[in-house]
Amino acid sequence: LAEVFEAAARLREERSDVRIAVVGPLDPDKSDGLGPDDLARIAAETGITFAGERRDIEAVYAALDVYLLASHREGWPRSAMEAAAMGVPVIATDIRGCRQVVDHEASGLLFPVRDAAALHDAVARLVDDGALRSRLAEGARARAVAEFDQRRQIDVTLAAYERLLSR
Repeated sequence: LAEVFEAAARLREERSDVRIAVVGPLDPDKSDGLGPDDLARIAAETGITFAGERRDIEAVYAALDVYLLASHREGWPRSAMEAAAMGVPVIATDIRGCRQVVDHEASGLLFPVRDAAALHDAVARLVDDGALRSRLAEGARARAVAEFDQRRQIDVTLAAYERLLSR
């Protein structure tokens, strides 16, 4: 999350209209985990809100202008798919998994791993360009409906099994 904190601090210095929230549980027992004192310091320095785990995630997605996923490793980014399905443009790291969900410049923006400057620029770009944000939101929703629908995924999986079994 270091690049998120760095980008957030810079955004906070430049503009008062950007709010960043980290949603989901944080594990202080992980090697890179943050304890309560760390969270308080980071919140004060960056303006980030640590919202913790939420049960009303649909309402959270509906309140977002942009969804950010700054993973360093990602298998299948379900949260990015959920945001896209809610019509929220996604900014994500340019890694396997995220590239399967985000079509750069069509349904969201990709940025290099650990690149706080590129992350900052992507967020600033979508904050400043409402037309781009709307176009990417439409692209995100269309891609989610076309590519990530549960029935479609089941059909694709069954077709793959049928091909393998017919060999």
